[in-house]
Amino acid sequence: MVVQLFEANKKFGLSESDTIARYFMSKYAGVGPSFQPYNPLSNQMARFHDMYLTTIQGCLYKPNPPFGKFGTRREALYEFQKQLEILNDLVIDDGLYLCGPEISYADATIFPTLVFAKYMMPKFIDPEHMPGFSGTLPPKLDQYFETILQWDDAFARIHSEVRSCLCAFSVCVCVYYFLVIERATSCLILFSNCHFFCLFFRS
Repeated sequence: MVVQLFEANKKFGLSESDTIARYFMSKYAGVGPSFQPYNPLSNQMARFHDMYLTTIQGCLYKPNPPFGKFGTRREALYEFQKQLEILNDLVIDDGLYLCGPEISYADATIFPTLVFAKYMMPKFIDPEHMPGFSGTLPPKLDQYFETILQWDDAFARIHSEVRSCLCAFSVCVCVYYFLVIERATSCLILFSNCHFFCLFFRS
């Protein structure tokens, strides 16, 4: 995604989701929630997500390694679960959102990935070959996920839109592999490389 800007009499393209998101927070600071751009916990969680989850998220849908620095899907899945657990420890207990009672940049960054993880991780549960891999969100993240869907309509809408895309990809790719490649009764569900990011302003 590239956002076209015109600043100081010069037109240029703004890229990278973090940079674009922070531009929108600055540009529309007086519209809707602030997303707490200067909250250190929120910024840490968002950065943690971009550095340690997004870089290996491909293990949930790409057909072949490498997944970040990991040469096998098994290694990357264990690491993905570990990093979710570390992120889980940063969640503030008091409040609806990740950093307390007010929505933050961390929520806008992390929630779409949780939708993805909640849908995809259970597909890799295999006690025989993946002992210790739970395939679920850690407790505080899972509680946050379920609660936010009930109490925030914007998050519920984002969840519905992202999940419907995942379901559509599941059907299309599964049919493709069944008819064109595998021609078998079972096939691996794969997904194209997508990065989900949400930054919204309530009306």
